[in-house]
Amino acid sequence: MPTLQQLMVLREIIRHDLNVTRAAESLHSSQPGLTRHLQQLEGEFGFELLVRERGRFVAISERGKVLLPVLTRVLDSADELSEIAHEIAQGATGVLTVGTGNTHARYALPAVIETFVKRNPTVTVRLRQGTHQQVLEWLTAREIDFSISTLSEQPDPELQFIPCYAMHPIVLVVPGHPLARIELPLALEDIARFPIVTYDRDFPAHSRIARVFQQQGLKINIALSATDTETVKAYVVAGLGVGIVSHTAYNPVYDTGLGSIDVRHLFSSPMAYVGVRANGSLEDHAAKLLDLFLEACGKPARTAAGLGPQRALGRLP
Repeated sequence: MPTLQQLMVLREIIRHDLNVTRAAESLHSSQPGLTRHLQQLEGEFGFELLVRERGRFVAISERGKVLLPVLTRVLDSADELSEIAHEIAQGATGVLTVGTGNTHARYALPAVIETFVKRNPTVTVRLRQGTHQQVLEWLTAREIDFSISTLSEQPDPELQFIPCYAMHPIVLVVPGHPLARIELPLALEDIARFPIVTYDRDFPAHSRIARVFQQQGLKINIALSATDTETVKAYVVAGLGVGIVSHTAYNPVYDTGLGSIDVRHLFSSPMAYVGVRANGSLEDHAAKLLDLFLEACGKPARTAAGLGPQRALGRLP
C-alpha cells in the first residue's frame, strides 16, 4: 500500500519539473531519500512512474500520467483533512463544505454566507469550486455537505435536488456594439454574425448554447470559452466577441463597460438546484446554511418545514 509520503514525493518532483534536487529542498529532505521513496512507490505499483535517461528524470511515463488525477485527489483530500483539523484545533466548533461553481459562489452565496457567519462565528465555511460534474462527484463521495449547481441531463439517482432559481441567458456586449442597436428581440442569426465568448465545454451551458445554433443550421465561432464568468466578461470588454452567460452573473452597477440583452426566448433557462444525498442527513450547521440559502431563493426552509437537521431530506420536486 503506497504511503502519503511516497505520493507527496512524486507530486513534489513533478511540481519541480522533475528536478529531484529542487524537490528535496522544498520538502527539506535529501535527494537520495526522495529517490528511495520514488523507487519504493514504483515497486508498490509494479511499473515505472517517471522516465529516466542517463540518471535523470526526463518525463512522466504513460502509466504515471493515468495515475496523476487520482494522486492529486488523494493528496488534496489529505491536505484538506489537515486544514480542517487545524481549524478545529484553533477553536472552530464546526466546519461545513459547500460544493459549487464559480458563478454561484461569486453571485448567489456571499450575502447568505455573511449572514451565516455573523450568526455562527466559530463555524468555518469552506467553498469548494469546480465544474458541474466535479461538484456532483464530490456530493456522491460525501466530500461536501451539499451542492449548488445545475442538473445534468441524467441526474444521479443517489442524489436529490431542491430547485432554487432560474438562470436566464443574456448576451453581453460593449457599448455601441451592433447588437445593441438592433430592434429587439434578437434572432439567432443576429448573434451568429459575431464571435462568441462563453462557458467552457465542461459546463452544461456550453452544449446547450451550441445545440440551439446547430438545430437551426447556424455555424458559430466560439472565440473563447472559460470556466468562470469574470473571464468571459473581461474578454468581451477586450473586444474578443459577444458573451453568452447567465443573468445571475451580471450587475449593471458593477459591470461597467458592459450591456446585457435578454435572450431567454432563444435559449432555455436552466434551474439552479441544491443537491443533497438521497439517504443522508445534514449536520446542524450545514442545515442552517441550507435554510438561509433557500430562504434567499424564496423557498421554504427545510428545517422550518419540520425536517430536523439530522433527519434525511425527503425527495423533492
